Amino acid sequence: MRVLAMKQRIPEKYATQRADIEAAALIVSRLEEKAKAVRADAHLSEAGRWDALRKELAGGARSHLAQLQKNNLAALASIAAQKKALLPAVKDRTDTIGEMRRAELRAFLRGLPQGERTKMALSGDPAMIEALVDQPAVLSGLSEELRAQAVDVYVAKTHGETAARIEADQEALENVRVALHLAKIDLERISGAPVVLEAAE
Repeated sequence: MRVLAMKQRIPEKYATQRADIEAAALIVSRLEEKAKAVRADAHLSEAGRWDALRKELAGGARSHLAQLQKNNLAALASIAAQKKALLPAVKDRTDTIGEMRRAELRAFLRGLPQGERTKMALSGDPAMIEALVDQPAVLSGLSEELRAQAVDVYVAKTHGETAARIEADQEALENVRVALHLAKIDLERISGAPVVLEAAE
């Protein structure tokens, strides 16, 4: 089963995330068993069979999967907040000289040839990173991808172990997110009905 296969991508130490994938696989498996029983029921018409499957889906499978997804999205939001906390923050917005310095750094970076701009952005210099995260990437002449890469370099350089732990946590949670999406697709295939989860994907 492809939902359960996602569990193999998650290290053993992430017991909660592995259990979430097992729960999603169980939801799909139970609906598949119910579908076999419903399809074997000679007393039901084809429309009656589909109706019974939809009722089974509404009877708990959808809400259980929605709860798993809600928990996963909350954990991913927590990871995003942890990552953001590692970034240099502009401490005083009323500091005109600091604002001017950051604007000057962005203008300097924007004026460099692309190769030098990339090298400078990826240097991990705290003042440069502060200027980069303060305003949209385009003001520095960078793509969003390059700015994100520059931030990752800075975070890895200044918060090595913490950053590595956060990345590993995020990867485990992303694997759960994919498994839940696969489970949703399987529920739709089995029931013949769209599965709308309360929490946005």
